Amino acid sequence: MAEAILNLLLNKLADAAVNETLRLYGAGGQLDSLQHELRWIQAFLKDAETKQSLDHRARTWVSEVRDVAYRIEDVIDTFTADVDDHKNRQGMINALKQVLRNPKKLPIVRKLTNEMDAIEIRLQKIKEFTERYGINRRESKEDWSSNPISRPFKGVVLPDEDDLDVVGLETDKENIVARLLDLSTPRRLVVSIVGQGGHGKTTLAKKAYNSDKVKREFEIRVWLSISQQFEFINVLSMMLEGIRSLDQDEKDLLKDPKSQPRAIQHFARQLARLLKQKRYLIIMDDVWTSDLWDQVKDVLPDTKNGSRVLLTTRIFDIVRKADSACDPYNMRYLSVEESQELLLKKAFPFQDPKAYLIGLSDLPEKFARKCGNLPLALVIVGGRLSRELPTYNCWYKILQQLNWHDGDGKNCRDILSTSYEDIPAYLKPCFMYFALFPEDYQIKVKPLIQMWVSEGFIPEKNDTTMEETAEAYLEELIQRSMIQVVKRHHNGSIKYCRIHDLLRDLAIEKAKENNFIQIISNQGDKCCSSSTTIRRAALHCDRNDIMQYTGPNIRSLFYFGHDTLNFDSFINLKILYGINNYLDFPSKISKKMTQLRFGNFWDPTADVGPKCWKNINQMRNLETLYFGDTKYHPEADCIWNIKTLRHVIFPYGFLGPPSKINLLNLQTLKSVRVREIHGW
Repeated sequence: MAEAILNLLLNKLADAAVNETLRLYGAGGQLDSLQHELRWIQAFLKDAETKQSLDHRARTWVSEVRDVAYRIEDVIDTFTADVDDHKNRQGMINALKQVLRNPKKLPIVRKLTNEMDAIEIRLQKIKEFTERYGINRRESKEDWSSNPISRPFKGVVLPDEDDLDVVGLETDKENIVARLLDLSTPRRLVVSIVGQGGHGKTTLAKKAYNSDKVKREFEIRVWLSISQQFEFINVLSMMLEGIRSLDQDEKDLLKDPKSQPRAIQHFARQLARLLKQKRYLIIMDDVWTSDLWDQVKDVLPDTKNGSRVLLTTRIFDIVRKADSACDPYNMRYLSVEESQELLLKKAFPFQDPKAYLIGLSDLPEKFARKCGNLPLALVIVGGRLSRELPTYNCWYKILQQLNWHDGDGKNCRDILSTSYEDIPAYLKPCFMYFALFPEDYQIKVKPLIQMWVSEGFIPEKNDTTMEETAEAYLEELIQRSMIQVVKRHHNGSIKYCRIHDLLRDLAIEKAKENNFIQIISNQGDKCCSSSTTIRRAALHCDRNDIMQYTGPNIRSLFYFGHDTLNFDSFINLKILYGINNYLDFPSKISKKMTQLRFGNFWDPTADVGPKCWKNINQMRNLETLYFGDTKYHPEADCIWNIKTLRHVIFPYGFLGPPSKINLLNLQTLKSVRVREIHGW
């Protein structure tokens, strides 16, 4: 991962705007020296990262490289912000005169020079450590910044999550469907599927849920994905929303924490009314505690017409406490033959594997046994093999790398970790980014891709847009079975995606190792890192005192809470993402947030006046802007002066840019009114 971080930094230093600013302020020589030293260190990184799991010295060296890369990023970003502030205070013309007269006398330049001198000393120590530790120069010529993705499936639409290759579940599906439709006991019953993570519980439940027999017999079907930190009010609202759309009053109830008791009563009454005379099926996927059923059971009416609740869980005790008249359905391990079939389907998604089986000899069987016949492990390894040449030597080498201690499937994490280490450096930050989202969260792909671009994860190429390259990265993660597709658009592009719980845990673990993210929740910090180096923070709860849990160097802030959040202290923010629409953006935005590139804002209650739009106009790096429920104000026209804009999504009826404005980077302009018939 340090290799990916260093590559991101080198791309930043090569950025035309950053390069020009540093040279204008007299730091060109130090910049050249810095780039030279970093590229020298880069040549040794891949070998060092390969060794670090076994060699404490290499691990220390890699950590030092990562920390100095973060420090350089801090210095450059702070200097860029200082330059913007200098221009705002002095005016563009006066600021330029001061720079041309004698840049070295400027305080911001002296500060930059001192910081870069200290960094040069650290880089020299790293070079000394390189020789002392005996870290060899890597032989691979892979270049993260220009790596072409080999996509044999280009132009082919990959199957959605519900259509993934499934082996050995047809009989299981029929058994579950039979239990759901059995009317020998007409009262409401709980049917349960029990098995460890990665065993295919969700896949089996979806097969039953989408069965034609089930669709015919149940008047109401609702699917609920339950997270470990569930809130009862959210479960009720999701259940009701699965039956009908929530009205505005109900949405307002959810937003106000003080109204929660009244909201619970309201949603419970509505559910009881809608379900009372209907035969319903409620799927509760991935239940972690019996407390959930204790709360839900009194809400679901016992209609005595064959209504059913289907639970999937890893914990047998939860099933014992539910009012089930049938034994839990225990997920079985696949047979060796079924395991081989699943592995080969994933390894050869668009080819017939028979042509290669003779050359592979007994390797498919060995992979099946080493994966403990566990479906998730087989799918992940198969996805990894799909990127390799189907030769005995290539597959045997991967087989030897799999760290599997026993054959009963209990160490699936080792398989997943090995697959993570195998993905290219350019994909690792993209994969770890999924740790920012809550468990079982359906992620909108367009904003995700736009955030990857704004983060600097995606290199510029002459023949494709960065968004197209980012989508190719996502497709590669999907082919490797690291990410799942939830839904596609009619043209085959991905609309929603998600990450499996075990893989999300892995992403969190790797992010923790690399000071990549901080997750703040009601259950305590999920990913703790040094507050001075942490780059990205995700709030999965209501926390107005976020500065207590994060540091001054936050670049990306994700908010999934309900209280209004004041974020004006984060002047280095590049990404601001608020899914529940409680970012207090319009009233408290700071004019110092000049680094912002992606903003997802929505505050229908705030007064978005001239001062707010004037502050937005200072965001000269803004690339993506989502803005909802805000009335048009003439001062808003200033945003069209921001030449870096790529995607602008406003509320319906907002006035678009004047015809004289030239926005060369603009790709998306949504829900705006055209000003003139013959205009832009």
